[in-house]
Amino acid sequence: MKGFLYLLALVAGMVFVLLLAIGPYPYSFVLKAIPAVALGVLAFIYAPFNQGKLIALGLFFGAGGDVALDIDPQGLFIVGLGLFFVNHILYILAFFSERGRDIPPWRKAMAYSLVGFSIIMFSVLAPRLGEMQIPVAAYIGVITLMGIAACLRKASHIWFILGAVLFVFSDACIAVNKFLLPVPFASYFIMITYYLAQLSIAHGALQRTRR
Repeated sequence: MKGFLYLLALVAGMVFVLLLAIGPYPYSFVLKAIPAVALGVLAFIYAPFNQGKLIALGLFFGAGGDVALDIDPQGLFIVGLGLFFVNHILYILAFFSERGRDIPPWRKAMAYSLVGFSIIMFSVLAPRLGEMQIPVAAYIGVITLMGIAACLRKASHIWFILGAVLFVFSDACIAVNKFLLPVPFASYFIMITYYLAQLSIAHGALQRTRR
């Protein structure tokens, strides 16, 4: 069952990325959401700690965001943003449930780097955001806090940190492409890094279980 769910998430993600060239097509939102749903089920079943359940719920909210942004990327943008906002809140709760002491310097440096990157990103975006300034600021704040939580948790697993960094990169690409200037092959960069981010975080929960 575990191997099947991993395989389902990987295959569905790869097929969705490959089909980006021919989109839109009917019910693409189903295919788009399958990886997060499969990973959520994986985390819920095989990561028995409360942390695993929070990550599973986060993945399910992420799947909801996938559906909203695929059905109507413009009209449901705020809905999708809100669902991913909850996704990150749940990840923050999961990561901070084991906040650590004596954090290695490289992880502190990573946390500071995420803060600096987010400040620069918002400073560049702010003049172009208009009425979206507050929602985007809130979202940048929560995803940054998610990354910090991944870096500063007790015995932080590298998979959590990798997932957080990939998530920040994916969403930064969305923001630049939507509000600043077109990014070549943006859909591919966004979806590949997003799927890898969710996979890394789910995999990290399972690795934590083994330990």
